[in-house]
Amino acid sequence: MTALTVIAETTTAILTGLFFTFSAVVMPALAKRPAPEAAAVMQQINRTIVNPLFLLAFLGAPITSAVLAVLNGFPLLPTIAAVLVVGGMLAVTAIVNVPMNNALDAADPATPAGQELWRGFLRRWTGWNHLRTIACLGATVLYALA
Repeated sequence: MTALTVIAETTTAILTGLFFTFSAVVMPALAKRPAPEAAAVMQQINRTIVNPLFLLAFLGAPITSAVLAVLNGFPLLPTIAAVLVVGGMLAVTAIVNVPMNNALDAADPATPAGQELWRGFLRRWTGWNHLRTIACLGATVLYALA
C-alpha cells in the first residue's frame, strides 16, 4: 500500500502544480493579451496538453486514489483524498472544463463571437480551475498525513 500511496500522492501533487500554474500564471498572462491572441493560445494549449505524460498523471491520480481507498477498506484520510481527486478534479474537468475547451476550440478567435466567448471562458474556466487546484492540494496534504 505504501507504493500506491506514493503514486497517488505524487500524481495528485503534479496536478496541483499544473492547475496552480494555470491559475496563478497562465490565465492571468492570457488575460493581459488581446482576446483573439489569448483565445488562439489557449486553443493550442488545450490541443497540446492531451499527451501521454499529462494523461499519466491526470488519469493516474484518480485511479490510484480510488484503488487505494478501496483496497485499504476506506480509511478516512485516503477516502476523503479520493473523493477530492475524483470529484473535485476529474468530475469538474469532465463536466465543466473539457466542454468549455471544446466550445473554445470550435470558435474562431478572430470573430466578435469568438472574442466574446473568450471573455466568458477566461473568467469561468479559471474559477473552476481554482477549485481543481484546491481539491488536488487538499488530497495531496491528506496523503502526506495518511
